Amino acid sequence: MNNQIASGVSENGVSLLTGLYEDSEFFKKAAEFLRRGAVGEYCMAAIDIEHFRLFNKWYGRDEGDRFLAGIGAVLKSVQDRGEGVAGYLGCDDFAALLPNRPELFDELITRIMAGVRHLGNSTGFRPAIGIYVIRETRIGMVTMYDRAAIAQTHVMGNFVSRVCYYNDSMVEKLEEELLLVSEVKRALENREFTFYAQPQCDITTGKIVGAESLVRWKHPSKGLIAPGVFIPVLEKNGFIGDLDRYVWEEVCKWLRSWIDRGHSPVPFSVNVSRVDIFLMDVTKCLTGLVKKYGLEPELLKIEITESAYAENDKTINKTVRELQEAGFLVMMDDFGSGYSSMNMLRNIKIDVIKIDMKFLDISETNTAKGIGILESVVNMSRQLGLPIIVEGVETKGQEEFLSGMGCRYTQGFYYYKPLSVQDLETLLADDQRLDHNGMWNKQVESFHIREFFDSNVFSDTMVNNMLGAAAFYDVCGDTVEITRVNEQYFRLTGISAGSEADYSRKIWNHVRDDDRTKLLRIFDQAYEDRVGGGSGTVHYVRADGQILWVYFRTYFLREQEGHRIFYGSLIDISSIRQK
Repeated sequence: MNNQIASGVSENGVSLLTGLYEDSEFFKKAAEFLRRGAVGEYCMAAIDIEHFRLFNKWYGRDEGDRFLAGIGAVLKSVQDRGEGVAGYLGCDDFAALLPNRPELFDELITRIMAGVRHLGNSTGFRPAIGIYVIRETRIGMVTMYDRAAIAQTHVMGNFVSRVCYYNDSMVEKLEEELLLVSEVKRALENREFTFYAQPQCDITTGKIVGAESLVRWKHPSKGLIAPGVFIPVLEKNGFIGDLDRYVWEEVCKWLRSWIDRGHSPVPFSVNVSRVDIFLMDVTKCLTGLVKKYGLEPELLKIEITESAYAENDKTINKTVRELQEAGFLVMMDDFGSGYSSMNMLRNIKIDVIKIDMKFLDISETNTAKGIGILESVVNMSRQLGLPIIVEGVETKGQEEFLSGMGCRYTQGFYYYKPLSVQDLETLLADDQRLDHNGMWNKQVESFHIREFFDSNVFSDTMVNNMLGAAAFYDVCGDTVEITRVNEQYFRLTGISAGSEADYSRKIWNHVRDDDRTKLLRIFDQAYEDRVGGGSGTVHYVRADGQILWVYFRTYFLREQEGHRIFYGSLIDISSIRQK
């Protein structure tokens, strides 16, 4: 049965496809039920399936009918339990009068999705539920449903929360969003959108290795409008694809023009959203553009935000493979922003990782966590051969910190703000600023620890400098003493290397009073975790009285006669903490 006409096939006001009450019959039955129920304990729910038209396109109308019938069966089972009334309003629109219980909504979502998991690519077609809590009945069932439907629009494009409650401000916001969408359509026709570009740099040379294209709206009366104003609305309403295709073509058109003027361009990255991947053939679109403008695919880097990979959807993975086979370089944007990124990389082949400096959250309470994450990502990227770009770099201190961690590629206001095409051309016209070798992560053979003790390979000075500030610690009860240090430790702390007494004193002389308990906990952590060690930040007092913020990582070595011996490394992060 074709679901485009199924809503018209009914018997005694009940849909033959879904087994639920239709339209007026539903609202009538709901009103009758509510008169027997407790006002305030019930709600009106508007339920539909995101991207259902695309579901029909992918799997066919028969499968779409089975999906709708499955939803009907789930809702009817709730109705048969005497918990409410359910209706089918046509296409993929359902309504239900239900007890206002969040766990019931979670049950509905789980049971609805269970019916289509056999298809594999079902994660893009999840139910969206808008809720209107019934406080009084004078407004009528239809108005209640309309309000629930308004709340439902706030679920679209949200991959975390699939339920939204109505409030009065939503009507005004919906009107604003619809007006904005209308304006965007007009602006696309009038070609008011353009792109800016933010260069990406090699931290070791300062040269530009690429750039990220960023859309801007040149509004005739409001001036330049940042993407944060209109991108979320377009994603929510399904119109982001129109804008993205426009920007992709503008970038390709500019690259062609730049080449025709005798310049050698660096690669440009363009953003591809999860919605783009579900609503269009992204690979076909991009290959068509590079062919139209006579470009090598290597000149376009494709940035897909990490949240798109979150559920390991086969459609996303397939698109990534197709893009790479077509010659495009694929980047995972916003790496580590809240999903199981380490596990993702085992199954998804990408070419570059992007991580935002803001995500590292180098703050008083989260320094160790942020640094630990970056260390893990850097080490993992080396093993996988993946370059890393850290974006959002704003200060010299951040650059020095990232360089010390082994990060090579950066992007941020410290180097360049997003530039207009005119300013960008002035910058890129100087070929001495550019590096055309691209981003890479050199693969080398792993070294063995015994090589550090080979005097034919390393001198004492070389090892001291490579290790950074380091020391050995003797911990006995609540007493911590420094037993040995290297040259870099002397430089960090400002202690004279000529006086053994200066550094053999208890470490309490260097750690601020309120951090001593924290330091002991770090040693305890290292003792418990022999592989991962312990880490944290402490205030460290230099010999000249200056107080540093130091990131301290330590490892347990051995225990003898009640004394525990640890190795520890220290990184000065004061400039980052001050920022």
